[in-house]
Amino acid sequence: QKMEVTFHITGFGRFCGVENNPTTHLVKDLPGYLAENPLKDSVKVDSLKVIEVSGVAAREAIQHHFSDEFFENSPTKHRVFLHLGVSGSAQCFNLEATGWNEADFRCPDEQGWTPQREIIIAGQGSDLCTSLPIDKIWQTLLQNDYKCVISHDPGRFLCNYIYYLSLHHSKSKNTHSLFLHVPPFNIVPKDQQLKFVKALIDVIADSLTSQ
Repeated sequence: QKMEVTFHITGFGRFCGVENNPTTHLVKDLPGYLAENPLKDSVKVDSLKVIEVSGVAAREAIQHHFSDEFFENSPTKHRVFLHLGVSGSAQCFNLEATGWNEADFRCPDEQGWTPQREIIIAGQGSDLCTSLPIDKIWQTLLQNDYKCVISHDPGRFLCNYIYYLSLHHSKSKNTHSLFLHVPPFNIVPKDQQLKFVKALIDVIADSLTSQ
């Protein structure tokens, strides 16, 4: 039986002076894009969610995704959590390999929380890496003319916060998590970003089913 790969994709809303987060639009427009540019039969996007930029909302989203009601472990299914966030300084796509066990917000989140050098999960190590074959994924994307880099510094704001939580839960649930930092739309237009997200989904799925 062919392994199925299911994706759960999140984006973020506004934050710290960024009223219009590109990842809000990517998450909302991806279903229409995939309707016109379909994935393989064995690859599915099971959920898409735009999350408020707050620690509370990030924790709730991750707890929901990894809850027993939502989560059924299947021997014929790979499950991937793909989190999208914007980096105002990025010139291309950043595949974030590492999440850090530290919340150090340079401005308040949407609920007014401003942790300074706080640990995200007590009793855990300083960092976690994605279990996906990130080098292979990156090289395949480059070979297909997609400009992207591997990064080990997702910042210490909400992007890193949700990623570290996701990596932590993925470890115990035998699933995979990846964070993608996208550039603003004036650097890479929305249609090109949608194309990249689909390519990333394809390449991740191939990397998991060809092992």
